[in-house]
Amino acid sequence: MSGRVSMPVIAQDVARRRVLANQHLVERTRADSIVQVADDLVGLHATSPTTPYLSLHERTRGFGSADIDDAIYERRSLVRLKAMRGTVFLLSRRLAPLVFAATRAATFASDRRWLGTNEKAYARLAPEVLAAMSGQSFTVGELRKALRADAGSRGSSPCCAARGE
Repeated sequence: MSGRVSMPVIAQDVARRRVLANQHLVERTRADSIVQVADDLVGLHATSPTTPYLSLHERTRGFGSADIDDAIYERRSLVRLKAMRGTVFLLSRRLAPLVFAATRAATFASDRRWLGTNEKAYARLAPEVLAAMSGQSFTVGELRKALRADAGSRGSSPCCAARGE
């Protein structure tokens, strides 16, 4: 015996149908839940604001655009998270911690380069950001204002200090 293992051969049309079904892109495999789709696909690409709406419209039965807003802002069953390849994904609350843990080192390294900070400055700034956001939601502009107001009593903005400004 040569020791070679014979692999089953799958016809291309069968493979395509299987991929489309796994992606919920075949009518019979459309889901009833947008959270189920986000879980089954391990997130939906969401860097462009319209992409998850289009993706879910094609993959779920009875989808309405308000469903995403309700899942993110009311039920909080979906979250937006910068993850794979440094892009934003829409993930279920169940998978978000796993995806975050798997991608955080690469994402943090990329963010530090983008911010122009080194690891030491980032480590100093991160707790201040977390403290400012404690129990609150902010836009980026609101967070900057909160950090500046908090830093005003110390004399400098932590964001500017991290960049050496």
